Amino acid sequence: MDAIRAVAGYVRENEDDFVRHVRELHDIQSAETTKVQQRQLAQAQKRHRELDSLIKQLYEDKVRGELTAKRFEILSGEYETEQEGLERQITVLQEGLAAFDAESDNAERFIRLVRRYTEFPELIGTILNEYIEKIVVYEADKSNGRREQDVDIYFSFIGKFSIPGQAEPEPFDLVAHRRKQWREIYYRAKEKLLAEPPEVQEAKAAQKREYNREWRRKNKEKRIAAEKSSPVPTPETAQPQPKPAA
Repeated sequence: MDAIRAVAGYVRENEDDFVRHVRELHDIQSAETTKVQQRQLAQAQKRHRELDSLIKQLYEDKVRGELTAKRFEILSGEYETEQEGLERQITVLQEGLAAFDAESDNAERFIRLVRRYTEFPELIGTILNEYIEKIVVYEADKSNGRREQDVDIYFSFIGKFSIPGQAEPEPFDLVAHRRKQWREIYYRAKEKLLAEPPEVQEAKAAQKREYNREWRRKNKEKRIAAEKSSPVPTPETAQPQPKPAA
């Protein structure tokens, strides 16, 4: 939630810088990939045209009698199968390149999302689903005596984003996070209780005292039952002790 607030606040106050930063990152990340895909697309399209010429030549050779019908069927079938694979490859490459072009507008899409939600005091499912694409949680590290865990947040449209000039966040401390959550839950419950009439507060306190007494009673009964069920050693069953050395 803090990450969403921080990024959304930065975007509201620095829209132009945000757009420039995201587009620079996009250009760096996609330039090499785009170059490779464009080269692969050109090669696939060239080979597709070559196969068209080869199939045409096969047909002409068959008509002139220079190629048997059986040989024509074998070679033309191989060329057509290769062409079908190239057509699928060309479609995938063209869609990938089109997606890279569309991603250049992702900064504007994220800005529209930020404008839609000006405030979000609570983390609700709608906001989480719209803001966050995925969260990657890494294996916990206890090497320094504390349980720390790295977490990467990928925002919708813009992916993993760090506010320019801001230091990298500290590793996620799961224990500290849970303690904070329990403190917040405790204080919210306490505030809610104090806001109720005195008679309601007293009734709830009495209910809690009764619950604790019952819990202690049941635990005591379990302990006594466990002690009774445990066999008591007798002289006959006790293990003989070794004789001390002289």
